[in-house]
Amino acid sequence: MAQPRLVTFDVYSALLDIQGGLVALLSDVTGRDADAVRPLAMTWRVKQMERAAASNSLGGERLSFRDCTRLALDYVCARFDLAVPAAIREDMVFAWDRLPLWPEADDAVAAVKAMGCQTAILSNGDQDTLDAVARLFSAGFDHVLSSETAGYYKPHPSNYALPEKVLGIASSDTLHVAG
Repeated sequence: MAQPRLVTFDVYSALLDIQGGLVALLSDVTGRDADAVRPLAMTWRVKQMERAAASNSLGGERLSFRDCTRLALDYVCARFDLAVPAAIREDMVFAWDRLPLWPEADDAVAAVKAMGCQTAILSNGDQDTLDAVARLFSAGFDHVLSSETAGYYKPHPSNYALPEKVLGIASSDTLHVAG
């Protein structure tokens, strides 16, 4: 493959330290140490992705990523007997807008841009969530493509067709980076 015109990134698997960010958040909220909350963080992510997969399979309107995140957090609170006030739970849902970057993530995106490639987020988050995540990167992104636009969560093929559908960039000129 020649150099791609566009490099897309799945932020939640390739660029953000989800596990580390959720462990820190859950430790802060619960007062428990990292080892104690690690299973909660893992369960939150698994249940979030299960909700997204169920949304795809129902054939109706896509459940928002925030709603998948909220439902998964509700499950974790019930399953692990956590009494977290509703306002704090909502703050925890919005914490997905500012999860920490992997140490090399910012430099990697900047290096791809320096090579002359356009960059884009192509991820399962809602548009507003991904727009917030994009602002965490010093070099920024040329485009932010959300599964919200496709109407389905990945791995539905409509997501991977977004660069061509929205930007007019053929799949043969696109490289997708995932974790």
